Amino acid sequence: MAKNDIPRWHRGNLDAHFDSHPNGKDRECWKDLLGTHKDVTRNQYEDKSEEVFERRWLEYRADEADIKSKRFNDHRSYYLDDQLIKTITTIPSDSDPLFIITCFHEHFGLTHAFNQPNDLESVVNRRADYIRNLDNKIEGGLVKNYKCIYKK
Repeated sequence: MAKNDIPRWHRGNLDAHFDSHPNGKDRECWKDLLGTHKDVTRNQYEDKSEEVFERRWLEYRADEADIKSKRFNDHRSYYLDDQLIKTITTIPSDSDPLFIITCFHEHFGLTHAFNQPNDLESVVNRRADYIRNLDNKIEGGLVKNYKCIYKK
């Protein structure tokens, strides 16, 4: 696989995560993120998850704890954009295609903050909040085998 290949979804996985996030509990969040009053479509969700990969400011690999299941997820690649939308993929390799596992908006366990500004100061503050939260997870043992691949 070439490093710049855009990851793709398995159709069933896309359907499940679309139903869980923009078509489910995070419906209003995703409408706000995409700047629309209409429901986010499956194609918009798919496009945004791929766009996060292309426009990432942070890429890392790690094993992150799944608090609900009380276990660690498999080693994955994590990509974040300036809105803190996170696309999680399989690990890139020369022989296997890159697949998206999920895509969601990072709230740090809080409710979505609507109408977030996208000026430079706000973007820098969101990035700093994410790094601080990630550092706390690493120190707290909720993220292991962390390796930063790219940070802008």
